[in-house]
Amino acid sequence: MRLKSGKSFNFTCFLAINIHFWLLLGTISGYAQIQGCTDSQATNYNPEATVNDGSCMYNDTIVAPSSSIDLPETLQETSGLLFWDNDLLTHNDSNDTTLYSINPETGEITQEFDLKGTKNKDWEEITQDENFIYVGDFGNNLSGNRTDLKILRVTKSSLFENKPEIDTINFSYADQTDFSAKPSNQTDYDCEAFFTSGDSLYLVTKQWVSQQSAVYTLPKTPGTYEARLKTSLAVQGLTTGATFLPDKRLLALSGYSTSLEPFIYLVYDYKNLDFNHANKRKLRLELPFAQVEGITTKDGLEYYLSNEYFSKPPFINSPQRLHRFNLDAYLSGYLDSLDLKLEQPENRTGFTLYPLPTHGLIAIDNLPDGHSLKYHIVASNGQILQTGLLNATNKDIDVSPLVPGTYFLKIDSQKDALKIVKR
Repeated sequence: MRLKSGKSFNFTCFLAINIHFWLLLGTISGYAQIQGCTDSQATNYNPEATVNDGSCMYNDTIVAPSSSIDLPETLQETSGLLFWDNDLLTHNDSNDTTLYSINPETGEITQEFDLKGTKNKDWEEITQDENFIYVGDFGNNLSGNRTDLKILRVTKSSLFENKPEIDTINFSYADQTDFSAKPSNQTDYDCEAFFTSGDSLYLVTKQWVSQQSAVYTLPKTPGTYEARLKTSLAVQGLTTGATFLPDKRLLALSGYSTSLEPFIYLVYDYKNLDFNHANKRKLRLELPFAQVEGITTKDGLEYYLSNEYFSKPPFINSPQRLHRFNLDAYLSGYLDSLDLKLEQPENRTGFTLYPLPTHGLIAIDNLPDGHSLKYHIVASNGQILQTGLLNATNKDIDVSPLVPGTYFLKIDSQKDALKIVKR
């Protein structure tokens, strides 16, 4: 190969220079992004981490309900749960083809919607998007060999007219090849939880033997599909319900252990539904012998859970109930961080910080005359660590009490946050 000048081109040298360049660039990028646990509530929190690698671990935690109320006898098999039209919507898991609207404060049934022309073989979960309600007829724990798994899609507007418009999404699991009958409660292909995101449905299975949950995806339009495996979650229990807040990057699962010890399994702080790089925290619930089936939330802080009737004489008699849990102590810091927009590395605020990195004081230039601005020092997990006021005569911030690590400065009226490195 020759250049136009007539000089020979040394390809080996060119390749070596480029390899060296990309290795150097990768090294620089590696210093810019530190992977680790970014949740300050975790036992292995790394204050210097800037990228959540999904490694956070937590102490065992038990949460008590803020309230519990009985549900009507009609809802002994209450299964799915969601917020809709200012009430809760639920259903039973066999035979009954009615959706029940219930008052979240009293548990009383306020309205009934009969899904005429349908059958309830094993309705286990309910979810929604802007236009439709989806009912999952995919319970499969009896023998693990159902070939008629389906999801009913109901047009919301048709329910109010008492003329439900219903179509069907049929599916099978792409990796299930053995359809021989299994003993009861011995299958990996049972499902009691799902949610919607974009143009897809996400099934969260209830794996009886491994006590994990596989996450499968399939289209949410009518048709017949194979559900494709996306990932697995080590819930260490039996998953029975899901509630999903896409704008908050938060998925909460309900479930219970084989000895009927209920839990909430939180999956949060991820990107692009990558649950492998998310915080995964299990909260045990102070509800002994409760077969929790449904879970829902509006804001990610207050959750409603329902349990179906369960009796095992002479010691256990657990009526169907609706419970409320406040998880502010575990999620408020993370949810607050989403409003701070910490992910933009460019400085578009117009302010100048120095010196950086710092050991103590940081000075800020270009502050406005005449009035003060409130500021927050925020950890990479969103926890607010320090708050104060800045103005033209008071422009220094003392960060010496903070441990070494990466933090963010959020100043009122500014969309962007400024990165601070404490040595």
